Amino acid sequence: MDQDRVQLLRRLESINEPVALPTAQTMDMGLEYIAASSKGGNTTLGRYGAWPAYGPFTMHAEDLQILKDAARQVISEASLERMEIGYIWAEAKEMFSYIGMKESEIQAFQNAFIKAILDAECAPGEKLYVYFHKYESDLPLFFKTRNSLIDYFMSLENLVPWDKMSTDDLGMWCETIDEVPSNSRFVLLTGSRPRECFGSV
Repeated sequence: MDQDRVQLLRRLESINEPVALPTAQTMDMGLEYIAASSKGGNTTLGRYGAWPAYGPFTMHAEDLQILKDAARQVISEASLERMEIGYIWAEAKEMFSYIGMKESEIQAFQNAFIKAILDAECAPGEKLYVYFHKYESDLPLFFKTRNSLIDYFMSLENLVPWDKMSTDDLGMWCETIDEVPSNSRFVLLTGSRPRECFGSV
């Protein structure tokens, strides 16, 4: 086998943390992004303009108590919005408007949203990571570790195995990954991060 190809494969197959990075948003709200791991890579156009990976959000003791109390009484939206995890609720509210949810459906979603957070069994001070596409009506998925969220995200990707790519493609992938700072290879949105974290085409 060509030694250049061997070296490129070795580099890509030794990727430690997967890469997932939005690169462009089209005029019709399509989102282009790259995804790569030690198993393979792909450039995808999809997700309709919404990056689905969020976090971390600290779950404070008072927030957890409010959510537990909500199991016995209706919680106000203001109470949710004051929490760090309230950023996800704000994203969900945009989804309600986009889809045209009825009030009864919104209340049912809120109940399930709170239950899902509590089911994660966070201790006070622990953090949550979230997978949620705000233009789809699926409930957010909550993870207690960054790696768990990354593993789930990558499980949904249709990665092309490195050994199935041409040597030229392998070289382009190495260059692409090398250009991404090591501390931002997997993009997570938080309440303080601007959503316009990618360009447009």
